[in-house]
Amino acid sequence: MRTSRAEPALVALLWLLGGGTAGAAEPRNVRVALQFESRSSNRVTAADPAGRVIATRRGVRGRGGLTVEDSRTRVRQTTSLFVVVQDGGEGRLLVATAVPYPQVALFYDYATAHGYVATGIQWEQVGTSLVVRPSILPDGTIRVRLTPHVTYLTATGGGEVEFAEASSDLRVPAGTPVALGGADQQLNTLTRQILGERASQAADQLTLTLVATVQ
Repeated sequence: MRTSRAEPALVALLWLLGGGTAGAAEPRNVRVALQFESRSSNRVTAADPAGRVIATRRGVRGRGGLTVEDSRTRVRQTTSLFVVVQDGGEGRLLVATAVPYPQVALFYDYATAHGYVATGIQWEQVGTSLVVRPSILPDGTIRVRLTPHVTYLTATGGGEVEFAEASSDLRVPAGTPVALGGADQQLNTLTRQILGERASQAADQLTLTLVATVQ
């Protein structure tokens, strides 16, 4: 009995049509997290002399003392937001439900200058979020696209704006924290008294970090 050479190809074709998925993988999910870390430190050093003079019939006598202070305080606070998105999909991270009025005016000026909203709309309340679009690359790294998204309320209604020009494209190793930005603030004060002095140093640091992992 002879076997036709076309039979193996026919069997493979029927297997694929019947639901075979050789080499095909199920879609994977990507967990994208934003970590806000705030660090503050405060140091106070002081030398405060104190004394008094007592005068009596027998004479004058005095008493004195010195108070020395050296204290340090350190505070660390971490807040994390995360969203799980399918590879190639889209998710959203809510950053704030209301922002200060100067920032509202900044968003308004930027949007009207680029023709996003009609002139004359006054923003009263703004919700800011980041639209997250992750993609897993063949080498195992993750490409993350972040786009600011703003929703606003007015006396006559509301709307939403997505700032495509302000998007950021990041290529990050899976599970490795990547710093997106931050802010540093320092304050030094020195108070001089008649006798003694008091000095204080304060420092605040805010760091924004992104971590993307495959699940």
